[in-house]
Amino acid sequence: MELKKDTIFVLSKKDTNNKLYDSPVVQLLDAYKTASKDNKLRYKGYISDGEYKIKCALASEICQQLEAKQIQSNDFLQLNRFTVSQNETHTYVLISSIHGFEKQTQKIGNPKDIKEKGKNEKSEENKCNSEVIKKQKKETGISFFAIKDLNPFISAWTITGRVVSKSDIKTYKTPKGDNKLFSFEFLDKTAQIKIVCFGNAVDLFFPVVQNGKVYEIINGSIKMANQKYSRNKHEYEIHLDDMSKMNMVEDDGVPAYTFSFNRIKDITCEQQFVDVCGIVKEVYEMRTVTVKSTGKELEKRDILLLDETGSIKITLWGEKAAEDFTLETICCFKGVKTSNYNGVSLSTVTSSQIVNGSEEPEAIKILAWYEKEGKSVKIEKPNTLIKRQFISNLIEENAEYGFILGTIMYVKEDSLYYSACPNEGCNKKVTQEDNGEYRCEKCNDSYEKCSYRYMATFNVSDCTGQVWVTVFDEAAKSLFNVTAEELNSYKETDNEEATKIVKDAIGKEVYMKIRIKDSVYNEQVSKKITCGSFLPVDFKSTNEFMYNALVKEI
Repeated sequence: MELKKDTIFVLSKKDTNNKLYDSPVVQLLDAYKTASKDNKLRYKGYISDGEYKIKCALASEICQQLEAKQIQSNDFLQLNRFTVSQNETHTYVLISSIHGFEKQTQKIGNPKDIKEKGKNEKSEENKCNSEVIKKQKKETGISFFAIKDLNPFISAWTITGRVVSKSDIKTYKTPKGDNKLFSFEFLDKTAQIKIVCFGNAVDLFFPVVQNGKVYEIINGSIKMANQKYSRNKHEYEIHLDDMSKMNMVEDDGVPAYTFSFNRIKDITCEQQFVDVCGIVKEVYEMRTVTVKSTGKELEKRDILLLDETGSIKITLWGEKAAEDFTLETICCFKGVKTSNYNGVSLSTVTSSQIVNGSEEPEAIKILAWYEKEGKSVKIEKPNTLIKRQFISNLIEENAEYGFILGTIMYVKEDSLYYSACPNEGCNKKVTQEDNGEYRCEKCNDSYEKCSYRYMATFNVSDCTGQVWVTVFDEAAKSLFNVTAEELNSYKETDNEEATKIVKDAIGKEVYMKIRIKDSVYNEQVSKKITCGSFLPVDFKSTNEFMYNALVKEI
C-alpha cells in the first residue's frame, strides 16, 4: 500500500469523480477509545496521506480489530465504505469498512490538519455541494444536518424534511409484555430515511405526524438500518424517544418525493423494492379479500402499467386501492414490492407512494412516447426473470427467497403428512379425542373424519451443500403424484406400495422455489427452509448456469 498526495484534500471536498476518492489508502493516526450513549465500542482518531490529516470515526467491526490490536495507530488502511460529514467545527470521515490494512511502525511525514488548507481554499464547489446542509441557529446553538449525512457518531442534531408516508400502529409481544410501534418515511433534498417510534414515543408522535407536512426533528438515536425492512437506500434509521422533539414548520421547498426509476423490462424478481413510471393501461375492479395472518378484510385492486419497454401488473392494497386512476394517464410509483407470482409483478406496501399526473422528466418522456406510438403497441406480459442460485450462496447471503436446482437425497418417512381439519379453508392440525372424533381448536368444532395434508421433510443437495426443506401439500402432491389422503390409504392397505411411492422421490432432480427464515429454539438460531413450489427443469438454462459458474472459477 502507498500513500498518495492530495488524498485527504479530495476526501474533505467529497470529490467523488477524482480517482483518489476510490478505495483510498490512508494512515491511521492517534486512534483512541471513546464513550458512547449506547455503551458500544467506539474508536476515533485521524487518517493521513502524509501531508494532511482529517478526523475519523470507525465502525464497530474495525473497532473490534483495534481492541484486539490487529490494527493499531500508524497502520495503513485501504478504505472500502466511508462517509464524509461536516459540522460547524470540523470535517470527519466515518469509516464503515476497509478492504484491508498493512502494518506500519512510524508516522509518515508531519501532516497538518486539513482545516488549515481549507481556510485558504474556500471554493464555490463546496458551497454547491452543501445543498440543504447543516447550518446553525445562533439563538439556540442547534446543529442542522442533511439527512444523507446522519450517522451514529453525531451526538446532537436537527433535521428538516417532509413526511412522505406513515404506517399504522402495530402491536407485538416481547418477554416483558406487549409493545407497539409505528414508522414514517422522512425526506429532504439530499435523501430519505426511515423513522421509528416505540412504546411511549408512539403516544407522543403518532398524533403529530401527518403525511405531506414538513417538520423539524430534534435528536433521537441513529441506528444501522435493517435492510430487510427498509424501503429506502439510507444506511441508517432514526428511533425517536421521550427526549426527541418534532415541530411542524413552514414548507420551504422540501420536495414531496424523489424517484429512482426502473424501466419495466429491467425489473426482476431479485429486486425487493423499485420505483416505476408508466401509462395506466388497464384498471380492474376493486374487491375485498381476507388476510390470512390477521383475519381482517382489506381492499385490493390491480392495474396494468405500460412504458416503452413493456407492461407490468401492480396490485394496490388498502387505501391505495381506493385511489382514482384514469386510463391512458401517467402514474409514478415509489417503493413498490416485487413478486414473481405468475410472472414479474409489483404490489404496494404501507410506505409506497403514488403520484398521478407527475411532471418528472421520465414521466414526460413516457407520455410523449405513448402519444406518438405507444397507443398502438400490443401489450405483452413481461417474462419472469428467475435467477438460479447455489445452496451455499443463499445461506451465506442470508437470502429470504431463492431458486435452487438440487437432488432429493432423503425423505423423512415418519412425518410425511398430518391430520387436518376437514373444514374448507382451515387446514389446521386436529387431535383425536377419546370418542374417536377429531377436534379443531381453531374452528372450535369436532368432526367424525379428518383430512390429510402433506408436510414432508426432504434433504436436498447440490454441488455446494445440502439443506433440509419442508414441503407442503400442493408441492408434495406434484412430486409424489398422489394426495396425502391416497398415501395414507396405501399405508393402511398396501404398505409396500406406499414405501415405493416415497422411495421413488429419492434421487429426483428438482427445481424449487424456497423461502428461508431464521428460527430460534433454546436460544439457538437455525435456518427454517420451506418449498413454495416445484418448477419445470429447463436443462438449457441449467447448462448455461453451470457453464457461467465454471467460467468464473477459471
